[in-house]
Amino acid sequence: MLTRLLDMGDHFVGGMTTRKYAGMCKFSKVTASRDFGDLEARGILQICRVAADQLVTN
Repeated sequence: MLTRLLDMGDHFVGGMTTRKYAGMCKFSKVTASRDFGDLEARGILQICRVAADQLVTN
């Protein structure tokens, strides 16, 4: 899934959100949020919290 996320790059209108990621992966929003947290902890993604459901990945 990480490959798919990185391949899309900046093509996500409004940035990547847990909701969009959950839809792509067929996960719950809670699981998607945990995945983002894990990827951030590993230094793979940098996450900027813009709003409650909005995550912008760098």
